[in-house]
Amino acid sequence: MERLYRLTETALLLMSFWGYFFVVCRFGKIKSWFVPVICMAGVSLALFFGGLLGILALAADLALLGGLAGFIVFAVLVFRKKIRPLKRSLWGFCFGVGAAVFLLLSLDLKLLHYDNFSHWALIVKYLLSTDHFPGADTVMIPFRDYPPGSSVFIYYVCRFAGRSQGIMLLAQNSMLIACFYAVSGIVKERRRFLLYSFPGMGCALCLI
Repeated sequence: MERLYRLTETALLLMSFWGYFFVVCRFGKIKSWFVPVICMAGVSLALFFGGLLGILALAADLALLGGLAGFIVFAVLVFRKKIRPLKRSLWGFCFGVGAAVFLLLSLDLKLLHYDNFSHWALIVKYLLSTDHFPGADTVMIPFRDYPPGSSVFIYYVCRFAGRSQGIMLLAQNSMLIACFYAVSGIVKERRRFLLYSFPGMGCALCLI
């Protein structure tokens, strides 16, 4: 029963992200290359201000509902056949397959790097346990000079998709993939493979 509940929440989270992607791309007139990183940054900012106001959990729930509202708009437009099919390209297909493999491999990863234990993973675990930002009296967090930027996004994903180490690293790596995708959007000569090879090599290094 708990597994079914978690799968349902994960599906709602993915639908919410797709809703944000669609709304930002269609109504915000933003190129698809930059949509994922903009949406992730927007969710992170919303949760950050929610955490400052002491309503971190409520901000996460509202962010989820906002994305689901966008997904409903997408579903209605699909039903009315007012959405054009996405443009297909060999590079986009290869990048999508590589990103999917990278993210699936992330589910089996463990927190081994020192920075995971000393900074962001500690903050994420604290946020998941308390649903509010650490204060000056929190002895669990040794580094207090960094704002919890990416940590609130990882908290958002883990709140609905699960709290395992693999989910944490999947959320972190999805931000890296979104940034690489945005960098690829800067390339103007779409037919020149060499220009795409540089961000591709950087993304491949992340796999290692």
